[in-house]
Amino acid sequence: ITRTNYPIHNHIYDIKSIVLSGRIGCQNYEVRQCEVSDKLLYDVLYFKNRSVLKPTKKKIEVIQRSLSWAKEDSFYQIKKGEFHQSVVPKGEFSATLLKNYNYSNQTNPKVVVDSNNIDSSTENIKVPTFLLENNLIFLKNRLFKNS
Repeated sequence: ITRTNYPIHNHIYDIKSIVLSGRIGCQNYEVRQCEVSDKLLYDVLYFKNRSVLKPTKKKIEVIQRSLSWAKEDSFYQIKKGEFHQSVVPKGEFSATLLKNYNYSNQTNPKVVVDSNNIDSSTENIKVPTFLLENNLIFLKNRLFKNS
């Protein structure tokens, strides 16, 4: 539900998301291959119950573009292939519900890894199902209605 250390990445599908609680920022980036950089591009490979990062040996330049914020009860969208990073202010909680659509199976998603900080670990917080049951159907219907 909330993470504080999102890596820069893209997806092989479009995303539409509603913010259930708190606020979340979406920082967009331009990623270009270059000769010298401490930033590396990795492919994300999926297996049954896990994903693995595979180095592509491509050095890249990362340029920050726009930063937009979505607050509780609002929607945001991310287009497939768009490099982005979710931003949750330190000490704040956020939760989102998202829908993936318009899949492309022509490529793997990519993740930017800083060679000086290979550990791009994240923390997921699991919420007991009974806390969400009353609102999930309503939110799911609202998310798909606004497609």
